[in-house]
Amino acid sequence: MVSSATTTAPLSTAQISSIISSLLLPPRYDNIPYIEHSLRELKQHGRSQATSANITTYITSTLIRSFVVKPPSQTAKIQALTIIANALVLNSELLESFDPNQFGLVNIVLSDYNNTYDDTSLYLYGRLLFLFTFKGYPLNLKHDCFQIIQPKLIRSLHSTSHQATIELLKFIFNLLHHPSYLTLLHSIELKTEIFSSLLALLEPDSPINKDLLNVLSLFSSSYWNTPIHSIVPATNNRGKNSTSLKRIRKAITITSCWSNATIEESTYPPNSLFIYFDSILSFIYNQNSSIFVDLTPALTCLYNLIRPISSNHYHLLLARLDNETLKNHLVFEASLSPETSNLVYEIYALLLNNDSELLTAMLGISFTNQRLAATRKNSEFSIFEEDYIFSRRHSAATTYTNESGLASLPGLSEREKEEEAEKLFRVFERLNMFTDT
Repeated sequence: MVSSATTTAPLSTAQISSIISSLLLPPRYDNIPYIEHSLRELKQHGRSQATSANITTYITSTLIRSFVVKPPSQTAKIQALTIIANALVLNSELLESFDPNQFGLVNIVLSDYNNTYDDTSLYLYGRLLFLFTFKGYPLNLKHDCFQIIQPKLIRSLHSTSHQATIELLKFIFNLLHHPSYLTLLHSIELKTEIFSSLLALLEPDSPINKDLLNVLSLFSSSYWNTPIHSIVPATNNRGKNSTSLKRIRKAITITSCWSNATIEESTYPPNSLFIYFDSILSFIYNQNSSIFVDLTPALTCLYNLIRPISSNHYHLLLARLDNETLKNHLVFEASLSPETSNLVYEIYALLLNNDSELLTAMLGISFTNQRLAATRKNSEFSIFEEDYIFSRRHSAATTYTNESGLASLPGLSEREKEEEAEKLFRVFERLNMFTDT
C-alpha cells in the first residue's frame, strides 16, 4: 500500500512499478479492498505531473492487463483507468507512444461507455476516448463509434453533467478531424440524426457551447456534402419531426427546387434541411454571460451548410421576409471583426440570391455600400462587381456624423434616415440573444 506519509512526494518509476507488482503477488492479489485502496492512492499521486512523468508504457500495460482486461472488481478497473487517463493528460511523451489498441483497450472502453449511465463514469470514458483519438492513431474497432455516440448525445439533452458532454464532444471532434476516422460515419441517416442531436444541445450561456460550436463547424464542412434531396430530418418513434415545431417557427427553411413544401405545410418535408437561427445565434457573448463564445464558428457552420446548396442551384427560401425574420435576429452590441462581418454578408447574399435590392433592404444602404467597396478591392469576394444598376442607384458617397453615426444619404426623408440609423446599429454591433415571441 502507498504510505500516507509520502502521498505529497512524487513517486519514481521504480516505486510505481513496485506498488503495482505487489498487488499481483500473494497474499494481496486476492485482497480486493486492499487492491482498490492502493490503486486509489496511486491515482492521487498520479494527479501530480512529477509522478505522471514517471509512468511508462510498461506501467500502463501492466495496469491494463491486470486491472482492466480482467479486473478484480469494477472499482479497481475504474481506478486503473483513471490513473491511465491522468498520465496521458500530464505526460506528453506517454501520449505520443501510447497504443490504445493494446489488449483491446479501446473496445473495452467503448463497450463500457455504451453500457454506462453514471455521469462520473461517462466523463472518464469520454476523456479516455478523446485521448485515444487525439493523435489520429488508427483504431482496431469492433464497435460502431457513431452508433454508440448518438444515444449519448440524446442523453446529454437531459443530463446535468456538462463535463461528460464536453468530453463526448471532444471525442466527436477528433473523429471528424483526423482522416483515419473519416470512413466511420458513412450513413446519411446517422449523419442527419447526429447533426440534429448536436443542434438540439444548443442553449444560451451553456458551458458546452464552445466545444459544441467547434464540432458543428467541423461537422458541416467535413460531412455535409450530400445532395439535399437525400437528406431527411431525424424522426422519433411516432414518425413525426423530432424537433419541436415551436423552434422551427423562426427557422429558415431551405428546400430543393423540386420540393415546395415548407415547415408550415408539412410536418415531415423529405427534401428540407432546417437551420435554426434561434439556436445557432443565441449563445454568443452577452454582458451577463460568464463564458465567451466567439460568433464566427457558429456563422461558419451556417455558411458551410448554405453554400453547397446554393452552388448546386437550389432555391433558397426565407420562411418569412418581414420584421420577424433574420434582420431582427441580428442585433449587435460591439463592432464586428472583418471575418465575422464578411460571414454575415455572405450568408445574406446566399439566402437572397445576391439580390442587391433585398440585401440593401435587409442590411441597410450604408453597410451594403461599404461591403461593395471592399468587394471591389478584393477579388476573392466579387459578388457585386458587375452590378451596375445597384452602383448607379446608390452612387452618392455615404458619410457619417460623429455624434450618432447616422448615414447622410441625399434624397432620404428624416424617417428614412432614422430607419438607416437603426439598420446601422443592428449591423455594426455584436449579436445579442433574442427572445421568442
